Amino acid sequence: MKRILCFSIALMMTLTLMVGCGQKSSSDDPSSAVKTTLTALKDFDTDKISKSITGSTDMFNESEGDETFAPIFSDMKFKITDTEVDGDKAVATVELEMIDFTEFIGFMMQEAIALSFSGLDEDAVQKELTKKIEEAIKDNQFNSAKRTVEINCKKVDGEWKVVADETLTKAIFGDALSNLGESFNMN
Repeated sequence: MKRILCFSIALMMTLTLMVGCGQKSSSDDPSSAVKTTLTALKDFDTDKISKSITGSTDMFNESEGDETFAPIFSDMKFKITDTEVDGDKAVATVELEMIDFTEFIGFMMQEAIALSFSGLDEDAVQKELTKKIEEAIKDNQFNSAKRTVEINCKKVDGEWKVVADETLTKAIFGDALSNLGESFNMN
């Protein structure tokens, strides 16, 4: 159980760190960087994401169970509505619609706890959890969260990259991470 919880938190933190844009586009503008990044996340293309990370890849390379989280991004929709460039920095305004992570984390924790007491080994728990997540998404058990967010971009070595910062974390996960942190605050 502790391993699943730690992995879940680590994956969310990893996604925050790894979401970058490494592909050069023909227009090479901030909106292309944002589109590439969000499309890679939607497809949960871990190779593409890991190759485009602007920070450390250590945590992502050591993570396990990525297949558990791939389905949660599959129905993500986004529309870039505006981009403001100021030298080597830019801010893209994006309308984002995806699974409400607060609901998802609650569901996942409930299922993970139940499975941890099922007597299954760790691999079987991982497979069963993945199956339950996929079924819940297929059955539309989660509400969608729609929000307009700003995503920071920065020009690095002549290419626009999405900045993996707190703004991006909040754009993707909404209030789920802060709510999760409050849940474990023992003060």
